[in-house]
Amino acid sequence: MSTLSVSIAEKLNLNGKDRGSVISKDISSITETFHRIMDVKTSGTQTILEMDATEGNSAGGKLFSTNVKYLRITNLDGSNFVAITVQNDSTEEYMVKLEAGQSYVLFNSSLDANAAGDNSAAAGNLTAIDNILARADTASCQVEVFAALA
Repeated sequence: MSTLSVSIAEKLNLNGKDRGSVISKDISSITETFHRIMDVKTSGTQTILEMDATEGNSAGGKLFSTNVKYLRITNLDGSNFVAITVQNDSTEEYMVKLEAGQSYVLFNSSLDANAAGDNSAAAGNLTAIDNILARADTASCQVEVFAALA
């Protein structure tokens, strides 16, 4: 087992004052990683990552969602954006726009999305992420997917 160390650093000097910060997080008991760089096309949405909440279904390239402790998706393109869609099996989904060079980071594999914007439940109705899809906007882009699992 290993420990993954993640640091997010902002460097900003505004009006002569340092306004940046560094946040660090150690994630212990990492036993697996998934790392892939792939081409994302403009024609249609393609699956870039599959997960399953049932451990026995996580064979091959499909991750056991309960064990996902860190997930990063980075648009490696220098000028074009990629739309990332995160879905669960309850037909809920949300979309994130990743401009050139941007990353999207999660420290778990749970989501809740609803069109009504009802957040009456304390933590929503969180369920496991099942699929992450991508579609490039103007031209094909490379996307990097990195996941660490415990």
